[in-house]
Amino acid sequence: MLTFEKVKIRKTIIDYIPSDTFMGDIKEINSGNFKSKQFDGEVSFKNPKDNYTMVWVLSKGVVNKKLKRTESITKQKKTSKTATSLGYVCGDREIEYEICVGPGGEEVCTNYTYSVYECEWIEEPDIEENPYDCAVNNDWPWCQDGDEDPTDPENECRDLESTFDSSYGQSISEDINSVVTFDDSSSRTVRYTWRFYTGYGITLQSVDTGIHNRAHNHWEWVSITHESVYQTTDNSLFDVTHTINSVSAIVNNPKTATININFNVKAVLNCGGIALKTKEDNFTSYSVKRPYADGDQ
Repeated sequence: MLTFEKVKIRKTIIDYIPSDTFMGDIKEINSGNFKSKQFDGEVSFKNPKDNYTMVWVLSKGVVNKKLKRTESITKQKKTSKTATSLGYVCGDREIEYEICVGPGGEEVCTNYTYSVYECEWIEEPDIEENPYDCAVNNDWPWCQDGDEDPTDPENECRDLESTFDSSYGQSISEDINSVVTFDDSSSRTVRYTWRFYTGYGITLQSVDTGIHNRAHNHWEWVSITHESVYQTTDNSLFDVTHTINSVSAIVNNPKTATININFNVKAVLNCGGIALKTKEDNFTSYSVKRPYADGDQ
């Protein structure tokens, strides 16, 4: 990561080291989302010119510990221990061992050595420049909105809750189309499709079937039947379901027929797998249908 300090460019190497309990995709983790992704493990920051690394230890995106890792190389005997007073010291430790070949009394022994890389945590030291300190450097992605992480799940839920509170649904009566599905000049069947509710990013539509008989030069109602309801969703941010309580289809007179639908709509705000708020309303919508004359569509 490159950041500006006065007139100079500061280079920082950032590593994300997941713990065994982290179940997310490490390839998706970056400096802008490791909190919202509830990253488990270590986030380390190193200036290539420094001989130490700053380390955050995180649990589900929360920083539990801030430490300094000091890099050193020591050559010690097998029985030696790493001794230090500051930081998290890592180094190559040289281990000596002996291999003997041959019968007893005549065996030939050879000494070998190999190195192991070991680290040890100690208490956090005082450092004048912490790369993660927003008061020192406000260019880091998580510093842009002060102390509040813009991708924090609590902030996202708060914004979603505000949208949910300002949303509402309403009963409507909006014809979409009328299609003749059967016509033998004396009788015909017409399929009506109309919208009867909109809100929370969904629309409810009703499909009804009407039968007309010819009376001289016009059509008259014989019957009307409700067939089905279906819900269409257009980028809804919430879980929305509907329940049809009752439907009445009535021929009022030869010229008009009416569909009445009584229904409930339930909208649920889910965030982070938790149902935060629920709204449930009852509505009644109706549509008056008229048989159109010859040549009208």
